[in-house]
Amino acid sequence: MSEVFVARQPIFSSRQRVTGYELLFREQATSTCATVRDGQRATGDVLEHAFHGIGIDVLAAGKPVWVNFPRETLLGDTVDALPRQVVIELLEDVAADPEVVAACRALRDRGYRVAIDDYAFEDDRDPLLAVADIVKVDLSVVDLDWPELPRRVRALHQR
Repeated sequence: MSEVFVARQPIFSSRQRVTGYELLFREQATSTCATVRDGQRATGDVLEHAFHGIGIDVLAAGKPVWVNFPRETLLGDTVDALPRQVVIELLEDVAADPEVVAACRALRDRGYRVAIDDYAFEDDRDPLLAVADIVKVDLSVVDLDWPELPRRVRALHQR
């Protein structure tokens, strides 16, 4: 088995307290980013090393961990083996089709939290809003002068 590294990125509250960690696939110990060729394998490697190698207590100290889920992993049976400490984070390339929305709804019904990654107010991803607990808005691709932006952000906050 080749070495796989897990990056741990803290998630802060508005009061600058660490509320969780995003666990990310890395190919080398010094990597600041990764070239992911197979999202399902990368997610599997992160979960394997986080829970059975490094140890989730070492990585997260009881806090929630966010893990990127491609479509295949979301629809597979991997989630069934995970504790509710894991926040299922849907990558930007996961389509908001009925099968994905139903899977997210079922996960929430079982006590998991679902996050949408890199949301940029795309109408085709809006069905995911009904089943998401957390929405990460990608401000680097949103026009900050867009007249609808304040209203749309308020609508997200109200959820």
